[in-house]
Amino acid sequence: MQLEPGNADYRIWLAEHEEFAGGSPERPLRDALRLRPVHSAAWIRLGLWEESRGNVRDAESLLLRAAEVDRLHVPRWTLANFYFRQKRQAEFALWLDRAFAMSYGDRRALFDLALRAAPSEDELLRLIPDSVEIRLAFLRHLASLNRTAGAAAIARAAASAATPEQTRELVSWSTRLIDAGDAAGAHALWTLLCGRGVLACPNDSFRADPSGEGFDWRLAHPAVRTAGGLRLRFDGSQPEHAEILWRWVYRPPSVRVRADWDAAPGFTWVVDRSGTDLARLTLRYDRPQGQVRYRGEILIRSARLEP
Repeated sequence: MQLEPGNADYRIWLAEHEEFAGGSPERPLRDALRLRPVHSAAWIRLGLWEESRGNVRDAESLLLRAAEVDRLHVPRWTLANFYFRQKRQAEFALWLDRAFAMSYGDRRALFDLALRAAPSEDELLRLIPDSVEIRLAFLRHLASLNRTAGAAAIARAAASAATPEQTRELVSWSTRLIDAGDAAGAHALWTLLCGRGVLACPNDSFRADPSGEGFDWRLAHPAVRTAGGLRLRFDGSQPEHAEILWRWVYRPPSVRVRADWDAAPGFTWVVDRSGTDLARLTLRYDRPQGQVRYRGEILIRSARLEP
């Protein structure tokens, strides 16, 4: 410091050394601010020091001063954390939003803070900014955590304003929500995506290739979609007992299957309604006793549950 007495950064390094050694960083930090009043790092460190001593009002004033002299991400992020610790929800939400506004790239720390602060799905929806890009990034973060709580509302909000390309990323969230037991949330998202024209809904008559997601068909046997429906070929090597294709049905009106198809020996439609909101409509194959495995083609023109 003797070589560069006007260098504020040296004072901050001295403050770090003093604090690490168990002393007070206050004097070198104030020296740094005297030399460079717009040094936001010094304002922040001084504010956090005051908070650690229980001087909350002084800490708040110092951290707000940091945000005045530096309008980038770090002061905003620091204030969001400060208000979170102080349990001041309104100020926390304000500064979290401001931190998001200056965030780029990796936002995982912001997402984790929002998850810690949000007691409900509605509150989480208010904390995550109204940006499709950020909402999709948040959903990817939830997926990395293998978490679905709060995802349904965020996914619907993103789907409402997403481009067709962006909505395709949301289709898999219907499946995730079903697997997590949130059938209502999954169906609401699926319905919204259908309304956006991203999906062929309903796909009872196989107007589109089965996506294997959400409430669409899942294929367990190779099939080809044609103008007439879904065509399946069997060469006799298929298992003696197997699922061929299946789909979830949300709150079905009944368990009665209406199928327009070329029936063949051993193939049956099965409905499993073990849950209250979902039924599983499945085409099964079970080799009839005394017969060889089926060889040939089956054309399924449509299949659904009806009253």
